Amino acid sequence: MVVSTAAAAFFCAIFVPSGTTEAKIFYETHRNILHTPEKWRRKLILDCHTKVEDSSCDTRVISGLCYVTACDELVKTANLRFIVNGSLLVSQGQNHESGVVINGSAHVWGRSISDPKCLTTGTRITVTSRGTLRFSHLDKDELVRLLAWTTGQIALETETISEAADIFNRYNQKQIISSFRLGDQRLSGLFDLNRPDIFVQAARSIAGARVREDAHHFYLE
Repeated sequence: MVVSTAAAAFFCAIFVPSGTTEAKIFYETHRNILHTPEKWRRKLILDCHTKVEDSSCDTRVISGLCYVTACDELVKTANLRFIVNGSLLVSQGQNHESGVVINGSAHVWGRSISDPKCLTTGTRITVTSRGTLRFSHLDKDELVRLLAWTTGQIALETETISEAADIFNRYNQKQIISSFRLGDQRLSGLFDLNRPDIFVQAARSIAGARVREDAHHFYLE
C-alpha cells in the first residue's frame, strides 16, 4: 500500500467474522492519501480523514471521500447502493452523501429509488441534509478538478485564500493562518498538497501577503 502524502497515520485491519468466509479490510486515513492495491476487482484511493470497509462482497464508505475503480462491484454509503462498472467518486459526510460517475457507468438505488437508475459519466447524485435526492451533471474540466487530490494536487479556481488554507491544513502538520485582510482574496492555480510553502510563496508574490513563519505555522498578513 502506498501513502502518497506525508505526515499521517494509517490503520488497516484484516479480519474474518466468525462463522463466515468473508474477509474484510478496514482502512482509515488521517492527514494522508492512500492508494490501495487492487483486490476483489476493486481499486481504491482514499482522501485524508476517510474511513472505508472493504470486503469480498462490497465496499462501504463510512466517512470521507473515496475514489473507486471497479468492474460490476457493489459500493455503499449510508443510503445509496451503487453497482460500479468504471470509476466512481463517493463522498459520505454527516449531513450529505454523493456519488459522481467519473467514467463508465453505475446503477444506483436506495433512499427513494426503488428501481435501479443508470448513471453515466459526469452524473452526480446527492442526498441532501433534508434527505432529498438531487441529480446534476459535471463537465470534463469539473471532473478533472474533482480528482486532483488523487495525485496529491489541489486545483484552486473559485476558492478564497482562507478556503484554500483550510484545504492545505487538512493534509499538513504545518498550518496556514490567513488574516481577515487576505482571507477573501482569490488565488487560482494547481498546487502540490504536500507543499503549503509553495502556496504561501504564491500568496506573497501575487496577493501581496506579508509572511511570518514558525515551526508549526505560516502566517499570511
